[in-house]
Amino acid sequence: MMKRNIKIFWLILFLTMLADGFSQDTATYTADVSNSYVFWHSNIHKGTVLLKEGEVKVVDGKIVAGDFLLLMDSIKDADIDYDLMRKTLENTLRSEIFFDTKNYPLAEFSLYYIEKNKENEKYKVMGNLTVKGITNCVIFPATITVSPDKLLAVSDTFQINRFNWDITVYSKHDSTDNGGLFIADNIDLAVRLVAVRKKE
Repeated sequence: MMKRNIKIFWLILFLTMLADGFSQDTATYTADVSNSYVFWHSNIHKGTVLLKEGEVKVVDGKIVAGDFLLLMDSIKDADIDYDLMRKTLENTLRSEIFFDTKNYPLAEFSLYYIEKNKENEKYKVMGNLTVKGITNCVIFPATITVSPDKLLAVSDTFQINRFNWDITVYSKHDSTDNGGLFIADNIDLAVRLVAVRKKE
């Protein structure tokens, strides 16, 4: 009788665990590319890069993964009023000496770790950023809210070293004569992501 009761107990426990697994709320949030962007700022200029597409996987309200493609040809300057000068800068940034958007039209960010800081309620986000075929880890803090139908993530400003992605032109470390023009090695970035829940 005891053995039978033990078997029934384990059967109930197994079915309960199985039911809990199936009852998880698993959702995919798709990036609203018209309202999402990456803001960049060097010591000279600032602007934006737009998203091509992106998805965030959420299980029971917790982010477990995310993948995003950046449209590098969309890079824009936001501080030059004169059209010709602004377009000249943007075309230079798209050229092979910077982002080489003809051969590398997309950059990619793949989130692989996220943890909430209980003290300030911000999240520590870690992921791989691939630019010009080169991948490096980036880490940044962000404020993230997840509702049943929408996800909003706004990062703090953080820095990356452009040398890690082989973007070395106009640097004090570059032996080429830059005509007195120097761009800082570290570039400031900030991310704004708006995503909506995909209908199942």
